[in-house]
Amino acid sequence: MPTFEALSPLLTAIISAIIGPLLVFFVSKTYTDRTIKRNNKQIIDQIEDVVIGDHTIALETLNKTLVDYLKRRVKSGPLHLELKLIAVAMTFSWDFIVDKLPKILEHKDFESVSVNLSVCFVDCDYLSNLNISTEGRNWGDISRRAEKSIPGFKKLMRKFDNRFTCEFHTYENLPHWHGWLVTERGFNNNPSNNEDVVEYLFLGRTRWENITGDNLKRKNLPKLTVGQNEYRLYTNETKQGRSRISLFEQWHAYYFERVIKKKI
Repeated sequence: MPTFEALSPLLTAIISAIIGPLLVFFVSKTYTDRTIKRNNKQIIDQIEDVVIGDHTIALETLNKTLVDYLKRRVKSGPLHLELKLIAVAMTFSWDFIVDKLPKILEHKDFESVSVNLSVCFVDCDYLSNLNISTEGRNWGDISRRAEKSIPGFKKLMRKFDNRFTCEFHTYENLPHWHGWLVTERGFNNNPSNNEDVVEYLFLGRTRWENITGDNLKRKNLPKLTVGQNEYRLYTNETKQGRSRISLFEQWHAYYFERVIKKKI
């Protein structure tokens, strides 16, 4: 009868044949699961934007988001909203500014809320001199009407004293990106602590029609479209959102601070 010593190499070989593949399987599975989770998170970070529709839906969503936030947070102390707008002619955003913002500040529960509004939009003379179609929408005229309306709006908003501040600057360019960035912060927050700061961006893109093909032969003027194009919503809760917000802030700073045509 074979001794244990004689059988030991055989037993070792059998155990290795069974345990080895099982060990490789479980280690590989654990690594694969972790890799999948990591890759999924990266994918989510990359695609975490929400298509919300044209200017009508975007501005309605913006207003609802502002009001809902204030209702949730106002009991915790004074709140400050920082609103930044990049626009072409404020075709649709102007109505939001003159109608929705006063109503927010007039709300009986929002007396501790303050708002700062920083707007940059394309100079009316620059738009009027562009060789683009005015069919359906004369961008230069729309921008000019907005410019003329701003002083009256500022006078109206004086009733809120230091609870509302605003600046309107024009620039000379056609933006590829436009939209609204909102930063929400409590006055008691530590400025160096960004964990409780909420940011969300309603980002739109400008597009062109009549730009190629037969339109060139027929000498049709290119047609600019802005607010009727879809908007996307980003927040600072995702990597992709933070990237888009940073991009928007850079362009807003450039238009608002570096290449000012007029301060109104």
